[in-house]
Amino acid sequence: MMGRSDDRIDHTLEARLPTAAGDEAAGSATSRALPRYRRVAGQAPAMLLTPRDLAIVEDVWRFRLLTTTQIETLRACDPETGNRFASRLTLTRRLKLLFHHRYLRRIARPLAQGSREPVYLLDSAGARLLSQRHGEVTASPPSRLPAPAALDHLLAIGQMRLSLTAAQSLPVARRSGYGLVEWLPGEKVRFRISLEETGRRRQNVSIVPDGAAIVRLSHGSSAVRHYAFIEVDRGTEPQRTLAGKCQAYLAYWQSGGFARDFSVPVGLGFRVLFVAPSSKRAQTILKAVGAVTGPRRLFRVALEQDIVPQRVLEAVWLDGATGEATAPFAG
Repeated sequence: MMGRSDDRIDHTLEARLPTAAGDEAAGSATSRALPRYRRVAGQAPAMLLTPRDLAIVEDVWRFRLLTTTQIETLRACDPETGNRFASRLTLTRRLKLLFHHRYLRRIARPLAQGSREPVYLLDSAGARLLSQRHGEVTASPPSRLPAPAALDHLLAIGQMRLSLTAAQSLPVARRSGYGLVEWLPGEKVRFRISLEETGRRRQNVSIVPDGAAIVRLSHGSSAVRHYAFIEVDRGTEPQRTLAGKCQAYLAYWQSGGFARDFSVPVGLGFRVLFVAPSSKRAQTILKAVGAVTGPRRLFRVALEQDIVPQRVLEAVWLDGATGEATAPFAG
């Protein structure tokens, strides 16, 4: 979770930023044609950094990479109304300025014909700006940017996190007392477990989830924390491999490893939330879950198309034990 390293620096910086109402005028110079993915020395339009610009840079840093639509969703649910955008056109103008002034890097996502919306990552000026607020922040050099083949997977992981974040602003969150307490990247929740398969020697298996979420829900008069590991499936692993992964999660719970690593009572359960790219793949995952020995209710599967703020908390998840539609944290 992020924390501000120096509130005095924060206030000083924000005092230098013009108000959000002034960024329309500051963006008027963006109308002239400039390359979409290339910067031209000395031709960056004039720019006054606004609080909304700063909010965008913060979003991209927290999520590592975001598309225009994902940034639009995050800005729309900001409790600070001054950090929202009245139109997508205004947002794209600001993104253009942030790119040409090196606050953000913009990379293409090509298709066989045409292209999809660009992806934004933190760039050098953005890193310097955030270092004033959070201590040292660095931007990845071009040589360490994600390969095109990895972009879709990373964006899908980000979409799950975004949906759980943005859902907090919806009526369903107020009714259930829902809140996202913390999102943990996969490398911080990786674990190693010993497994023994019939007819095979015991082997150590390493599992690196795509992420983990800790959420809060109201149960009567009290608030209870729920834990979930996220697996964004890309359809590349055979059913046998999926079953082995599910068995490893069960062993992690049954052995007490989860209780130890998360400092929770022994026996407290968690969910493994699989996000599937298609209905056919969702059924493959359910078959893999059906092959494991242990409580299959730990596992739930949803389609990637349903991972949006308005639906992610609804009954769009298939229960690993019954195959019936349910909410991700129900039961």
